[in-house]
Order: sequence, then structure tokens, then C-alpha cells
Amino acid sequence: MPGSHFIRFAAAFVLWLDAGLLPASAQIKIAQDGWEGFATAGSGGAIARCVLYNRAIEAINASPYDMLGVSRDKAGHVGLLAFFTPNSIQRAKLVPVIVTIDATRIAVSGEAISDFHIVIPGPLDSRAVDLMRQAKVVEISAQRHNERFVVDGALAGVLDRLKTCAAETLPAPSGNTTPQDTAPKDTAPQDVAPQEATPKDKPAGAGQ
Repeated sequence: MPGSHFIRFAAAFVLWLDAGLLPASAQIKIAQDGWEGFATAGSGGAIARCVLYNRAIEAINASPYDMLGVSRDKAGHVGLLAFFTPNSIQRAKLVPVIVTIDATRIAVSGEAISDFHIVIPGPLDSRAVDLMRQAKVVEISAQRHNERFVVDGALAGVLDRLKTCAAETLPAPSGNTTPQDTAPKDTAPQDVAPQEATPKDKPAGAGQ
């Protein structure tokens, strides 16, 4: 079914909202060097959290698996989002995770909010963030599963964009955003896509 991947991603995103990690009042699309994602704000339009993924939104709609995300909130806390293969992860509130940045292993904790998606809210410490800026490869291991992402220095620009994003204010809604430019919202945490977000059948893009 062409929209099944989008439905699963929409459900995972809404579960993340429902877990209290993001307010669901407004989102806009952001991008940096081939990474795309969303800025999300609460009341008043102030940005609460920004997220960039290592692929375009259209590619996420086609397949939200085997994907890396980096987040930053208003307080400057940096976190990670790891997307594994379908049905590879057991849902759990607390999951031990090993993040390997090049040759450095860092033990952190995350939450498995779906059968393929682990949120590591952080905050990651300054050492980890400094390593990310220079990273060529990031690996995330949890529940005996491993995902390897070749980033080749792209995280420096991603982290800088997230920093500026978190200091911005969302514009007032114009009412003409397209489904590809808007994060799923106003949906119960079930495998059902929002009515206004009809996915388009596009080929998946390669991760960075």
C-alpha cells in the first residue's frame, strides 16, 4: 500500500508528541544540507523544539526506516532519534542505547515509542555534541539492533541550523501549507494518517 510508510511515520511522530517531547500546536519545515525536518512551537509562536532528519521529507513519506534525526530544544538540549527496520524494536519507556560516534562509545537512555523508533531526548553532554560536529559515522545500538549512519561531517551544519532554529519564532499560520511541509498533528496515536496529509508516491531518497 503506497501510503503505509507515511501512516507508520505519522503514528510514530504523534506518539512522540503524545509522550510530551513536543507540543503539537504548530510546525514548519526546516532544512540544512539535504537534511529536512520541522520546527515546533507552543503558545505565543516561540519555538520549543527543532528536528532535522538525514533525508528529505518526501523520502521520509516513502520510508521512515533506517533513519537518523537530531533535535534541539529551546534550552539548548541536543537529542537523537533513531529509526530502525520495521518490527525490530520492542516498545519500552526506558531503553539502554549505545551511541558510537566514530570510535567513541557513549551510553545513553532512550524511549522506544514504536516498533522501529527510539527517541533519545538527552540532553547529550558537550563532549558528545563536540564529537558529533566532527563525526564521519554515527552508530546507534539498542535491543540487539544496530543502525549505522555515514554523516561525513554534515552534523556540524545540522547542529548550527538547529541552534538558530531554536532561537526563532514561528510565523502566523497562512493556511496554505502543503502536506509535505507540515508535520502530522491533531491525530490520535494510532496507525492512521491525518486527513489533510495525503501522501504522494515518491521514490525514497538516500540518507546522508
